[in-house]
Amino acid sequence: MQARESLSRWLNWLIPLTLAGMIVWAVSQGPNTFTAKPQGPFNDPNAFAALLNLLIFPILARWLAKDVTHLRPLWRVSQLALLAGAMYAAFLISSRGAMLALVLLATLLIWRARNVPQAARRRWLLLGVTTVAFLTATYTSSGPSIAHRLADTVVEGDATRMMLFKSSLAMIADHPLLGSGIGSFQLLYEQYRLAGEVGTAGGWVHNDYLQLWLEAGLPMVFLLAALFIWVSSRVYAALRSIGSEQIEPLGYLLGTMAILLHASVNFLLYFAPITILMGIYFAMSTPFSGAHITESTEERKNRWACFLLSHPGQKSYGAWRLAVSGYAFLVGLLLLGQVAVEYLLGEKQYAHRISSNLNMAYSRHEVAYWLSVLAPFSPIPHQVIAFDTADAMIMSNGGNEMLSEALSRMEISIRQVPCYRPFVNAALSMLVKETLDEGLMARGQAIVKQSLDCSPRHGLTYYHAGILDSMKQGGDPLQQWIKGLTMTRNYGEQLLLATAIMVVTQPGKSEVLMPLAKQMSQDLRRRESSPGVLSDQNVWVEAQYKLENCCGRQHFELIEAAAKLRN
Repeated sequence: MQARESLSRWLNWLIPLTLAGMIVWAVSQGPNTFTAKPQGPFNDPNAFAALLNLLIFPILARWLAKDVTHLRPLWRVSQLALLAGAMYAAFLISSRGAMLALVLLATLLIWRARNVPQAARRRWLLLGVTTVAFLTATYTSSGPSIAHRLADTVVEGDATRMMLFKSSLAMIADHPLLGSGIGSFQLLYEQYRLAGEVGTAGGWVHNDYLQLWLEAGLPMVFLLAALFIWVSSRVYAALRSIGSEQIEPLGYLLGTMAILLHASVNFLLYFAPITILMGIYFAMSTPFSGAHITESTEERKNRWACFLLSHPGQKSYGAWRLAVSGYAFLVGLLLLGQVAVEYLLGEKQYAHRISSNLNMAYSRHEVAYWLSVLAPFSPIPHQVIAFDTADAMIMSNGGNEMLSEALSRMEISIRQVPCYRPFVNAALSMLVKETLDEGLMARGQAIVKQSLDCSPRHGLTYYHAGILDSMKQGGDPLQQWIKGLTMTRNYGEQLLLATAIMVVTQPGKSEVLMPLAKQMSQDLRRRESSPGVLSDQNVWVEAQYKLENCCGRQHFELIEAAAKLRN
């Protein structure tokens, strides 16, 4: 009980300070993001709106429940100003799911506090600052207001989310019990993506319940259902309770309920700040049932010592001790391996920069070899070894033998994440640069088949498949490139495949078209390895300009013909 009171005192300061920081972040960030809306510390504005909801409800509950007449006017104004700023930030973000959850649950909270002294006055004050925040956000934001977005959704629906949900249900049908693995949706989605769904990058279902079902199976669904039922029952009990002392705990419950409701239309439970704060709120809102326990500190220490160590005459915990120790060792070893991979081989290259500053030699190849043993489930060490081997092959003219060794490492990476396109792209890009023997050709075609089984509309794989076909005696790449052009809906891939087709059909212009195709394929590989560059469309404008200078509008004619065949 004392621990909860201490935590409550900390939260009374930390939550308002954190909310104030988030408001400043939102206002200063403004539309200068990839989504043209404030998104705070996240890569998605909806997660930012969800975090604001988590912070708003405890503050709102405390403001509605407490007698503030004894406080100084400055403190009373500051509390109201904090709520006004939070609402202004929420209206700037304009998240439909977060706003609906906020309005619905705030209405319940205000209704529960209806018998608190000066309740009517507080309701009018809250309505006033909310109206001012809405009008200010509407006239200062360049994007559509939350009212317009909700009205458009009611009238037009949300076709993109419906298609995502339909695809995810098809994925669940293929992996109904244990799921396909945490984080696997984005690896498998291309195989299930509907033809009309071109509005997302394919990373999230936009429904955490469906995504966790397809990734973690029915056990996770049962856990989420139990959590939702428990929170709902606690909210219902708090709404029926008498007295103002239950209003503050209700704020914590409604904050978690806002996340659980919002998670049905967005991806929120994958963000650590949100889930950690939810765990703290659960601790604050769980009924305390241990008031009768009078165990002293010394007795508690002896109980844990009995669990950890064997004592004659004491109850044996040997099996539990062995299981817990083994589990902790395995988890610790895997975490150590992942941390080592990130710091020694990650994109930020921490170890390489430190060794350079100290004028020390750093053998990335040897480090990757040992990390492939320490972190057996990480594909990154094998990928690093493959690239280093391929570079050595080019420098020493090592031929197919070294290429086979590099490809073997890439194949290990691909087996660990079968549908991760950057690994497939890297393996195929190594193969299309060399003259291959029959064994390497067969392995390359096997990678192509596996890639198209995962992503049957992946235009870059069709491009590499066509090059592999052209390397065979009497091979014809046009079949793969034409099929890819009819399958893909990615504009960059369409330009690439149209250019590749024109290399064959217009050999007199191959000196211009072939380097352009290679450049576009490199740009596509870079974009798939780093999704953040997707906002830069200048590269396709430049490629299109070069094609028009070279061949007129023939690439448009090819793309339009492919679209007719596709439809």
